[in-house]
Amino acid sequence: MSTANSWRGAYAPEDGHVFVEFIAVVIVLLLPLIYFAQSVAIVTKSNLAIQNASQLAARAFVVSSSDAVARVHARSAVTAVITDAHLPRTGLRIGVKCSATPCLTASQEVSISVSSQVSTPAFGFVPRHVFTVSATHTETVDEIRK
Repeated sequence: MSTANSWRGAYAPEDGHVFVEFIAVVIVLLLPLIYFAQSVAIVTKSNLAIQNASQLAARAFVVSSSDAVARVHARSAVTAVITDAHLPRTGLRIGVKCSATPCLTASQEVSISVSSQVSTPAFGFVPRHVFTVSATHTETVDEIRK
């Protein structure tokens, strides 16, 4: 028997184990990484949507004709953004803070706060985590009002 054949013969029972070891390493390392990336993407998407919702709600509020109409427009703007982002409406809160009464007084500020709860998916032994995402945007009411 040659030297090459004797060397190969000594390691012949190891054939095919590399594939099994590779799969084990992928499962141990790659799946948690994918879960983490998905969780970060969900929270980031929610954060961007909430920021956009507060900004659009504040803009809709300050261009409205009255305080009552302004609140309806702000809520509609938030609902539209949340729906477009496919976020759940559970835990959604909208707050309005005005620097003057009535809110639509010229040259005064209106702040709209939007917050929502976002949950990451449960994965095996990793439980679902719930995060509160919030944003506030302030707009100034125009001096020239119709």
